[in-house]
Amino acid sequence: VVVAGHPKATGEMPEAMYDAGMGIAGLTCVFTIQAKDAAGNSWTKDSRDAFLVQLVGPSVLMGDVKNNLNGTYTCAYFPTKAGCYDMTVLLRERAIKGAPFRVDVIAGRTSSGACVVDGEGIERAVAGKECLAHIHAKDQYGNGITWSESVAREVGFTFEMVHCAGLANSKRGSPFSSEADSRVRGTVLDCQDGTFRVSYYAKRTGVYTLNCVGTFDGQPLMGC
Repeated sequence: VVVAGHPKATGEMPEAMYDAGMGIAGLTCVFTIQAKDAAGNSWTKDSRDAFLVQLVGPSVLMGDVKNNLNGTYTCAYFPTKAGCYDMTVLLRERAIKGAPFRVDVIAGRTSSGACVVDGEGIERAVAGKECLAHIHAKDQYGNGITWSESVAREVGFTFEMVHCAGLANSKRGSPFSSEADSRVRGTVLDCQDGTFRVSYYAKRTGVYTLNCVGTFDGQPLMGC
């Protein structure tokens, strides 16, 4: 994200150039303000001006502005909520030209512990019939992950139902001849919109526990 600011010494409405910005939730976002005089010349020494940066959107963020003492100012902010923000840069309580600027903050890396699995298939099922569930990919702050080719390469899930009887009761007449026989594995399909469709067939009635894990970090999903 780059903002080139023009804080005019005359006190007139400052001008600015802005390069469309994008932030990532959970990462520090940084941009630079370049101070200029009324003629448009860049300052190369401390301009002693104070800039105020505020972003308003899904949350309100204040930028941390550092004077580099060479005519430039480094501003950093830390977003946790994805969405569209309006960023205002103020000089002497007046917005620089072009403000507010649009900043799009996207979700961070997928975190299994924040992902959610829902649908009728995790509550009840009919033996021998297809059962469905859905997985919603989210980052550590609960922002929904939108699909992209990079996400498709990195994100995946395994879905498994384990019969509570299992091998624990194998010596007392359990219908399962092996541990594998007590497990039902689901087919996970990427819907290319940040969600995943799960289908499975359970052959035997009974109570099952759900094991749903992110293949990218080996951690279970929320509630699993």
